[in-house]
Amino acid sequence: MRSERPAPAIPPEPARPLSRWAAQAFGGSFDLVYPDRGAAEAEREMAALLDWPEFGPGPERVVDLSCGRGRHVEALVRRGRFALGLDLSRERLAAARRGPDPEACRLVRADRGRCPCVSGAFDLALLLFQSLGYGSPAEDERALQEARRLLRPGGWLVLELLDAERVWRGLVRRSESRRGTARVVQRRRLTGAGSHVVKRVRIRHPDDRDECWTERVRLEGREVHEARLRAGGFEPLGAFGAVDRRAHRPGSDGLWLLARRA
Repeated sequence: MRSERPAPAIPPEPARPLSRWAAQAFGGSFDLVYPDRGAAEAEREMAALLDWPEFGPGPERVVDLSCGRGRHVEALVRRGRFALGLDLSRERLAAARRGPDPEACRLVRADRGRCPCVSGAFDLALLLFQSLGYGSPAEDERALQEARRLLRPGGWLVLELLDAERVWRGLVRRSESRRGTARVVQRRRLTGAGSHVVKRVRIRHPDDRDECWTERVRLEGREVHEARLRAGGFEPLGAFGAVDRRAHRPGSDGLWLLARRA
């Protein structure tokens, strides 16, 4: 049943802009680079996630701290949850509001490290699709601190991250694809003795217009992530190779971490 508890207070949106590369990577061209990261995938992921046995009949209230166009928020709302999505990308939030069910989502432009919500308002916080690792460790720590503040005592946090071992072992250095009339070329390399993966994206449009940007993500093993969670006031409870809870091993498709607010 849909939760009827009152929504958290939400003041006006902040003015802090995205960096130039992030505005490009997480803006209007996101779907060209990640065509499989759409509503169907979000539906599957949230259906599986809400069946995790640790949650019991809940959680009723969920916050997605890097929601993009709100695809996971929509999937949660359809399953009777109160869900709030936060993101800094005006383009991604605008795309959600142009979607087939704009009233289904409660989306707010806000910094995940400075969320406009009262403390203890949520049962579950989400940081999905490698939301961490683009900035400094201190920035990630602030995001985790804010997630902890937003959660009630005993609330849950779920992280979806790259599996560093998979990247180290099998880095795809170049890929090329066609997305409609656009050609997408991605080049990847490791730097800092494998501490980061750098990806250069180039999109060539049919009018000969190019979009280019560079992403840089830290590669850290499960133990590093779990130590950061403990330092941030969370108790790590599980690590999985996918949302279906298959066992996580070095080289898994991904790393899903479950933690509880201590």
